[in-house]
Amino acid sequence: MSAKEISSKLSSKKRKDKDLKSSKISEFKEGCEMKSRYLSAGEESSVSTPEIKPSTSKFSKSDNSNIADISTQRNASQDKKKKSINKASRSDQDHNESLKESININVFKEALGNELRNSFVNDLKELGNELRNSFVNVSKEELSHLNDSKKELCNEMRNSLREFKEDLKEEMREEKEIREEVARELNEMKEIRNSLREFKKDSKEVARELNEMKEEIQNSDSEKNNENVGGNDNDNEKNNNDDNEKNNDIDDEKNNNIDNEKNNDIDDEKIMILMMKK
Repeated sequence: MSAKEISSKLSSKKRKDKDLKSSKISEFKEGCEMKSRYLSAGEESSVSTPEIKPSTSKFSKSDNSNIADISTQRNASQDKKKKSINKASRSDQDHNESLKESININVFKEALGNELRNSFVNDLKELGNELRNSFVNVSKEELSHLNDSKKELCNEMRNSLREFKEDLKEEMREEKEIREEVARELNEMKEIRNSLREFKKDSKEVARELNEMKEEIQNSDSEKNNENVGGNDNDNEKNNNDDNEKNNDIDDEKNNNIDNEKNNDIDDEKIMILMMKK
């Protein structure tokens, strides 16, 4: 049950209680008025005037007139006394009736208050029970909804974790393939470097043989030059210059080969460091 329905029920109950109270009060007032009218009508009917009998005694006219005056005066005084007594008794009755009415009204108010209190307490109990039951039902529904949402969330997290594991395995496999490929390339580079070293050794051997041949040629040329001292000095100088240039070229090539080997070693070290970091 929603709060709007509960408030509408309370307002309708209050209106019903108010209408009941007003109807009971009006009925009580009507009863009191009827009772007061009935009592006043009975009192008026009960009050009667005494009959004055004519005197039969033999008196003179003056005596009779005096007696009549006295009787009229007496009757008038008696009427006044009766009226005052009736008035006093009526005022006492009115006072008693008002007291009775006030007492009856207080009793009615107390009874009505008790009835309204009991009805209000019962309504509050019913409302409390309804609220408790509705809260229990709502809490059960919310708990079931929370359990369903928790299960859905757990399933989603489990599926996402499974996908993450699969992606991680795929990445690790790709990384392993990359490492293997890099290792193969490094091995190929090492083989190439070893072949270059062998080629350098062979070239050094060839250069050494060439130098020996040059020395032999120079020795033979020097012998010839000694025979032809005058005309061949310039030729020897030219040959020496050519030999020096060739030797310088060979030395430069050796230095370049040494630098290339050092650079290749440095590049290999860098590649290995990068692989270790990964």
